[in-house]
Amino acid sequence: MNGSTITLPKRVFDNLIRANEYFEHAQNELEDYFLSHNKAFIVKTRKARRKHKNGRFLDWQKIKSRYGI
Repeated sequence: MNGSTITLPKRVFDNLIRANEYFEHAQNELEDYFLSHNKAFIVKTRKARRKHKNGRFLDWQKIKSRYGI
């Protein structure tokens, strides 16, 4: 083993991968929970959905420039 390489048993590596996948899933679930209980987010989302259904929405270039994407 040189200074930049770590050798792990495959079983340990697989466990790390599974733990990371589980953690990412838990993060997504937590984010969904927080957003679903955020009244301001829900109001904005519903307003945006109504506008979209009525054909009123910005094109992608305007969104990118407005939000600095």
